[in-house]
Amino acid sequence: MPNNIALPLYRQNLKIYGTLLGMVDTAENRLKFSRLLDEIEVDQPKWKDLSSDEEAGTFCETAGLCLLGHPEVSLDHLVVITKCIERAKGIKMSVVAKDGKMVMRYVSEHVKNAGIHSYGATLIVT
Repeated sequence: MPNNIALPLYRQNLKIYGTLLGMVDTAENRLKFSRLLDEIEVDQPKWKDLSSDEEAGTFCETAGLCLLGHPEVSLDHLVVITKCIERAKGIKMSVVAKDGKMVMRYVSEHVKNAGIHSYGATLIVT
């Protein structure tokens, strides 16, 4: 389900299965996600949410190349720029659980290195 309709449906008292809405918001909001990574002591690349060309230029000059820009969910900041980690792989892990126990898991690795949005992935089901 697209994230932009999950909350309105939930507010209409429809049961939404899957990831808790608060966790979807945490994953989609770069500041919240960054705070979560800090709490669990996971390293992350330099990033900044920006609202002007001047701010973007200053960050780009100090961070160096390679950078990835993408729209932000916040109305206060128009774009987030993240420093790419060279030769990094994009990997996703998903889990299916039943009665609190994991019954299936999968790991997908993006075909191209992180920062290149090809949306192609190799899927391994274990």
